[in-house]
Amino acid sequence: MTTRPINDDDRAFITSHAQAGLRLLAHYGVAEPQQLSPAKVAGALDAWRSDNEASRPVELEVIRSLGCLLGFYIEKAGLGSWVMVTDTFGTTLGITHLRTNWVLYPLDVVSKRTKTGSGADLVSIVDVFADGDLQKFESQTGASQ
Repeated sequence: MTTRPINDDDRAFITSHAQAGLRLLAHYGVAEPQQLSPAKVAGALDAWRSDNEASRPVELEVIRSLGCLLGFYIEKAGLGSWVMVTDTFGTTLGITHLRTNWVLYPLDVVSKRTKTGSGADLVSIVDVFADGDLQKFESQTGASQ
């Protein structure tokens, strides 16, 4: 696995999708932007999953929007920084923990919850990531380093 700092194009992607994530929160009546938290992101995801309207946002946009918004929260909380990660599976956005070499994949965390309707709670994942407890982190995310 290799990582590189994000570039201007990556930052633009993150910013535009995080803004779309804020609109998604507002659409589902979850929160105002100043109230951003992992719980609010999880609430919007749950509301989307139970939305049976034909006009509901498409899955890929939900993954990108809420994934970037979750990563934006983690970065702004001072828990990690965005990187591009390349491994045997491809290249994707990740958040590196500031004190360790752990990488959290916010878009994948959201994607897992859209596809199966299950997965670790977003709040718990962010809390464990912030705590820096590797065993709990691996247990919550299914990741290994």
